[in-house]
Parts: sequence; C-alpha cells; structure tokens
Amino acid sequence: MLSLILVRHSISQPQAGVSAHDWQLTAEGREKVATLSDKLGGLRVRKIVSSDEPKALDTARLLAYGLGDVPVQTDVNLRETHRKTAPFYTDLADFKRAVQAAMQHPNQLLFGEETFAAAQARFSQAAATLISESIDGSVAMVSHGTILALHIASLTGFDAFSVWNLLDMPAYAVFDLPSLKLREICFSLR
Repeated sequence: MLSLILVRHSISQPQAGVSAHDWQLTAEGREKVATLSDKLGGLRVRKIVSSDEPKALDTARLLAYGLGDVPVQTDVNLRETHRKTAPFYTDLADFKRAVQAAMQHPNQLLFGEETFAAAQARFSQAAATLISESIDGSVAMVSHGTILALHIASLTGFDAFSVWNLLDMPAYAVFDLPSLKLREICFSLR
C-alpha cells in the first residue's frame, strides 16, 4: 500500500537571537533519526521531499540514508509558518499561548509574517502536487510542527492545537494513498 508520511523534524537547538528557521539539529536529534528510519523502514519510501530549513533538511538526509539512500529534494513550500519576526519565547507557556491564538484565528496575522490559513494553504497545495505526481512507492514529507499540525488537522478534523501540542521531535503521521485516510500517527518515538 502506498503512503504519504508526514514527518516532523528531529530535535533542534533553540537559540535566542537566531530565527527558528535557521536552527540546527542537536546531536541527540541526529541520533533519533536512526530510530525514525527503523520505524518507517517497512513503508517502501521511494522519495523524500523536505523543507529547506536546516533542521528539516538534515532530518530528511539522515532519514534517506537510514532508508537506503532514498532521493531527497527540497520544496520551499514545506517551510514552517513564516516567523522571522516572531519573538523568541523564553517561557514555553507564553509560546504555546501565542501558537494557540494563531491557530484559533488562522485568518489573522498573529504570529510572524504569514497567517496560519495562508501557511496551511501553501503546504496543502505542495502536498497535493506531490501526491498527483506518478510515484512507484511511498513518499515522505519532512517539515515542521506547526505547519504539520495544521495540515494533519485539515485532513482528519482533529484540533490543530491539540495535534501540535502532542507532536514531539521527531514525530510522524502515515496516510494511505490515494484516499488520504489516516493509518497511523506517532506523536513521539519515546
């Protein structure tokens, strides 16, 4: 059975003064991708498409290696919600409140430079294009927590904030193709 696998990047290192778009994987994050590869090994992944942000692209490359040198390509439309101007939150509760407000009001510009509705539409169009391409196996899309939560919610009817709040680094969701019926969701590899 063919699958669309949505993958949240592995553990990244937050840095005050550096945009979240530029954060890198930690050593532990790189190690966790091996476990992720083991979990996804039976899904016949033939292609990986990744956000071009470093933490996602490094996750994709390590995953590709773990799955037997699967080809990797990038797509800027798989980037996280655009948030270069969003503040760095030292308090996790404040960060969660900001994301929740933006998810509850997706058409309002409340977090960064892009509404969450626009981000979700951008990502969904990229996913639809990828799915419409002729493939001979499953495809994995490596991206980011907020944008993935928005997309998973659009496909399943789940609450986006609840999904986001549960997604660990890394995490994944498997959807059957072409139906896009959710087969499995793994919020944490722990």
